[in-house]
Amino acid sequence: MISKFSRLRRLGLRNSYTKLDMSLLEELQLLKYLQVVTIGINSCLVAEKLSNYDRVVKCVKKLDYKDLQDESFRVLTLPTMDNLCDLEIEKCGMAEIKAEGAATSLWNRSPTSPSFLNLSTVFINYCNRLKDLTWLLFAPNLTILNVGHSNQIEYIISQEKATNGVAGTIIPFANLEHFSFYCVPMLKSIYWSALPFQCLKGIRVGGCPNLRKLSLDSESVANVDGFVIQCIERHWTSNIEWEDEATKLRFQASFPY
Repeated sequence: MISKFSRLRRLGLRNSYTKLDMSLLEELQLLKYLQVVTIGINSCLVAEKLSNYDRVVKCVKKLDYKDLQDESFRVLTLPTMDNLCDLEIEKCGMAEIKAEGAATSLWNRSPTSPSFLNLSTVFINYCNRLKDLTWLLFAPNLTILNVGHSNQIEYIISQEKATNGVAGTIIPFANLEHFSFYCVPMLKSIYWSALPFQCLKGIRVGGCPNLRKLSLDSESVANVDGFVIQCIERHWTSNIEWEDEATKLRFQASFPY
């Protein structure tokens, strides 16, 4: 039993056969000196109950949600995890992801109190009921975003959700360096207007025929000389709808062919 290791400080079980079940969750809650946890969750019950175990939540640094496919599991509510750096969500059937505290209105949170201050990497794959990823507004230091094989996602940030409250004042992706969208056929937009993207170094797009705008304008991207837009389908570039001619000229050298 893990709880016998009363002075345990770090527990790394991510990518192992051991997943976080209710028994292990209760044991970890008893460890007073625990500081870092990396682990995976494949139980809808554990996903729903995680926020009740505050000592564990504050220690989670890397977390995977996989194979959450129960028909009744419609919403994944992510607890506030101040130390979370790396999140992967794969093969899950929920229709929505929310941040903790969303019982009444997800988007009435204060933009000065982000839920995922240290979250830098997010991978979302094979989640075929999701429509948007608006919760990413509360990950201000995100540097890598990879979304793939998710058939119903239409918006990364939904204008309808984000403008319903103070979240509409947040400028997202201020620290984003790379984003990749692959096989997201319904994806229409990243954000409803152009973004500064001052840290952005590269974009990779494939299998996204409905993505016409990249939320760029003539002032986006600080270092445009090193900026690269990679397209799996070369013809996709001819369908891009640029903000204006100045934007098109700014980024025309960003394509590697």
